[in-house]
Amino acid sequence: MQPNPAAAPYQNLRLNSRVLPLEVGMYIVRYASQFPEGQEICITLQQAPLGKGSVDFFPAEGVSRNTLVKLGDCVVIRVKGDTGALLVTEYHMAARQEREVNLRIDRIDTSEALLELDRRSAAAAAPARPMPAAAPAASRLQAAPSPLAPAPMPARVPTASDGASPIRLEFEGHIERRGDVRVEGGWLGNPDGTARLEGFIVHWPEKPQGVDLAYSCRVQGQGKQPAALSGRYAGTRRQALGITAVTFGLVGPQQKLYRLAGQAVFSGYPPQDVLNGQEVSSPSGHEHLVALKLSVSPKSEANAPRYQSPWEDPAITKIYKAQG
Repeated sequence: MQPNPAAAPYQNLRLNSRVLPLEVGMYIVRYASQFPEGQEICITLQQAPLGKGSVDFFPAEGVSRNTLVKLGDCVVIRVKGDTGALLVTEYHMAARQEREVNLRIDRIDTSEALLELDRRSAAAAAPARPMPAAAPAASRLQAAPSPLAPAPMPARVPTASDGASPIRLEFEGHIERRGDVRVEGGWLGNPDGTARLEGFIVHWPEKPQGVDLAYSCRVQGQGKQPAALSGRYAGTRRQALGITAVTFGLVGPQQKLYRLAGQAVFSGYPPQDVLNGQEVSSPSGHEHLVALKLSVSPKSEANAPRYQSPWEDPAITKIYKAQG
């Protein structure tokens, strides 16, 4: 069979795709890298066939078919109804030198925090009041209080010195030969046993505004599942399939104010520490999950920033490695 000449330019083209969960809200996706002319790396955005929400795209001028090519290209995304899923695909030539493409995804803050930001901006722009001349001591004692109210203090984050304790989490899971179980704190499953923990849900009843927990798992014979948010099921039920790896990460505009900790136990191995945004598995990568425990607590910084991008966490932001 003769080769197809039309396909020749694409023989070295490689695609790399990833699905990102998005909560209801508005986001801006920006191409934040710059390459020599003719060596740009293309990234396309589409709605993935996952999640229950709908995803709408509003490309900026010069952006065609939701494809980001050069520095400054951007698309505004609106997620409605329920959690949606974004399919991100990069196109690069296998023969070119490896490069990094920085794709920034930021949530557009439409909460009441905008009012506080406006008040601070107005206070900063107001002219400074001149200090009155010094008065005699007796007059100062009788002076009326200033009619100006004190400037609003920035929101303070609970600290360890305040006695802040881990925020309550509840867990449901499907365990081999036991069926569905529910626990509050502690271990979900038996860290000293071998029964498979085949699926789980993390409930966050008192979840603070602006933060959530995302998690995903690798299932034997099925591969890695899409990420789920708190209150949603990950894994399988009654299929006799084990989980070989798990990933947990905090997401949302306030995720930098909280700390995630925990451990996962895989059959025959000691507990492995859960690190924010990093996949955890047994050393061999083949043993199944038998137990899991997690905690979320406020960080100790007393004056953390008011707003942080929900995509600055390495669990969510991806630096796309491409050939260029």
